[in-house]
Parts: sequence; structure tokens; C-alpha cells
Amino acid sequence: MRRWFTRIALSLVGLLTATTLLVWLLWVPAEQEPPYRFVRNWGQLGDQPGQFHDPTGIAATNDEVFVSDSRNGRIQVFSHRGEYRRSIGEPGDGSGQLGRPMNLTIHHGELYVADYWHDRISVFTLAGNFVRQIGESGSKPGQFNAPGGGGRRARRVALCGGFL
Repeated sequence: MRRWFTRIALSLVGLLTATTLLVWLLWVPAEQEPPYRFVRNWGQLGDQPGQFHDPTGIAATNDEVFVSDSRNGRIQVFSHRGEYRRSIGEPGDGSGQLGRPMNLTIHHGELYVADYWHDRISVFTLAGNFVRQIGESGSKPGQFNAPGGGGRRARRVALCGGFL
């Protein structure tokens, strides 16, 4: 009787161990991509060219990196090596001026800037010329309440109308 009990106990332990191993292999995710590697950083706190006060968004082309400098009310443009090239927009309330630029999207050669304070999307050429404004403050279609960003897919741009 004692041998029979020992065999059952060992079988249960073996079954439990096999089940635990199977669950581990199936549900614990393996590393999906190689780890990120630090390449470089640039900028420091301030309001001069190349300095930031709350950078919140980034977009890149093959040649340049666009960074929204939120509390300075501008978009700064750099080379991929971090060399300052130019600024887009300036603080203010008028067309082409920015209150609190957030996330950026580049689509068909235009830069879409979600302006959190002005409840609108400002569109610029990549060279920095103001093109148009999309939206106004409100909760109806075509209106925004603190837009946080946007994205693109194929030939369309999707805009986020506020934080949910």
C-alpha cells in the first residue's frame, strides 16, 4: 500500500511540474525584439536655439528631426546628428503661432502640430511656412478639446481630439 501511495504522489508531482513548465513556455513571453541601444542625445533646459523647455513630440524625415518644444511655443528642427537647423512657429495666438505644441505627424511633406492650448492643429511645410489651421475649440465635429496628437495611415491623417 505504501508503494502505491508513493507512486501516486510522485506521479502527481511529475504532472504538476510538467504542467508548470508548459504554462511557463506558453504564457511567459520571450524577448520580441533586440533591446534598444542609446545612440545620442542633445539639448538642455532653456529657450535658446537647441535648448528645450518640455519637449513633448518628435517626428523625423530621412534628413531631419522635428521636436516640439512645448513650453517655448515652437518646433525645433535638427539634423540626425543633433545639429540645430531652424525653428518653426513662434509663441502666440495668431495663425502660424503656437501655444503649447504637443505631438507631431509628418504626412505628404507637411508637418501637423497638435496645439494643446489653442485646440487646433497647425499645418506647416517642412521648411517652416504656415499652410493652414484645422479645427477650433469645442466638442462638435471639426472641433477639438486639448488635442494631444495624431497619426497617419496611407493617405489619411487621424487627429486625436483630446485626452480620454
